[in-house]
Amino acid sequence: MKNSLSCFLAIIGTVIGSGFVSGKEIVVFFSRFGWLSFPCIFLSFFILFYLFKLILNKGEKALKKLQKSKISFLINIFLCLIFSSAMFAGIGNTLAFNKDFFNYFLFFLIILLCIFVFKKGIGALEKLNFVFVPLMAVVFLFAMLFSLSVSLPKIQSGFGGLSFFYCFLYCVMNTSNGGVMIATYSEKLSARQKTRVAFFSALALSALLFI
Repeated sequence: MKNSLSCFLAIIGTVIGSGFVSGKEIVVFFSRFGWLSFPCIFLSFFILFYLFKLILNKGEKALKKLQKSKISFLINIFLCLIFSSAMFAGIGNTLAFNKDFFNYFLFFLIILLCIFVFKKGIGALEKLNFVFVPLMAVVFLFAMLFSLSVSLPKIQSGFGGLSFFYCFLYCVMNTSNGGVMIATYSEKLSARQKTRVAFFSALALSALLFI
């Protein structure tokens, strides 16, 4: 049970970033397609479920091969730098605080947490996920209560035909971003647990997208 919950929180934590919380990611990949965004979100559940299950079932073997390759290690470091830079930039836009000292403090805190995880390993990340991921979800849902709209969004001109492509692109990008970390949990889970984790992770993310 604990391993399944840890994997579930890790998946949610890798997908929900500053772009998700600020809403910019949702606008780019879903909202601008108006009413078509709803069937796309429904489709995203099945795509995410398949990809999460694929990573959990096949990720362990792929991870062992990647760990032996120096090229893949360098590529992974490069991609992590890109995603981290985007996240740091997004945090500033999300908070929109005018107090520079608060932003500096937050960035410094995040760097310390990153160093802590690098030194202590996956176990440290699990402990942080148990605290920050539920807190993040509660804050996100609480904020949504004050901005929820029942109006049906309109399709921006020229974008309707790309809706399902962007849905697929969103799912692939977000699963590949945390694929290495998700794969580390595969050896701890049974086949049934992998299916359950993939299902509930996809369900939770799709529900948040819909909201």
